[in-house]
Amino acid sequence: MAKLNNTVGKIEVSVVIFCDKLGNVIVQKRGKKSRNNEKYALWGGMVKKRETGDEAIKRELTEELGFIPKILDKCGDHEFDIKEGKYKGEKILFHVYLSPIPEGWKDSPVHEGEKMVMLKTTEITNNPNFFQGDRDLFWQLINEGKIS
Repeated sequence: MAKLNNTVGKIEVSVVIFCDKLGNVIVQKRGKKSRNNEKYALWGGMVKKRETGDEAIKRELTEELGFIPKILDKCGDHEFDIKEGKYKGEKILFHVYLSPIPEGWKDSPVHEGEKMVMLKTTEITNNPNFFQGDRDLFWQLINEGKIS
């Protein structure tokens, strides 16, 4: 995440959750790419000025993974107050997309972060190695029945 998207007055990001019905998700191991001391993150990033959430997620996935999945379903928009890190006190608006875990994901090249890792959703919701906004998002999506 970077500066605020002035068109909405809050931090606006598009993210994809690669998931299956067993509660597995593929996330990014951040490494040197960490901005808020997070060890893991979702795939995606900032929505630029005059860019839609759909355009942003496609751009970000092309930059980070080199592909856009065949299935990229918009799950909804979710807004949270940021409670920690350098953006504490700001609002974050997530444009959330769901996609099945890609075949051959272990061998997929990664252009941002260290690598793709598989975790259970239950390993994310209370994990301090994730940005607070990501944890809040997972809690909400689980409670809404959108992910397992």
